[in-house]
Amino acid sequence: MKYFRVNKRVLLFIGGLVWILAAIRVFLIGKESLISAVNSNYILNFVIGIITLAIFYFFIFSKLTTKHAKRIINSPLIKHCPFAFFDVKSYIIMIFMISLSIGLRYLNIVNLNYLGSFYIGIAIALFLGGILFIRNSIIFNKLCLIYKK
Repeated sequence: MKYFRVNKRVLLFIGGLVWILAAIRVFLIGKESLISAVNSNYILNFVIGIITLAIFYFFIFSKLTTKHAKRIINSPLIKHCPFAFFDVKSYIIMIFMISLSIGLRYLNIVNLNYLGSFYIGIAIALFLGGILFIRNSIIFNKLCLIYKK
């Protein structure tokens, strides 16, 4: 039996779905952190969330989606492993971020108010990145003309 493979357009779509599912999970963790926190400063929480969203979306996630779309489009392979929407380096970064997140929650180093706001900001940025992946799968033919070497 051959391994399951998907075409490039489907791979971008899968990447978007995975990012959106991750965003939902991170959002729920952030929401729980904010709910369990006491004496919330709502204005400060909002500012932390917006700053986190802006930094992670504009400087990290939007650039990552473009980088991976270019890599996928320029790949010589016609069919890919369904997990190939990331390269190895990105998976290592993801594992590091998840480990850091678990460590921060477990060690209780950061106030839950701020951690929850941070998570919600990251979740919204991840969600928007997932939407970009899905958009890239929808306009795949146009991207092929733009990104092809």
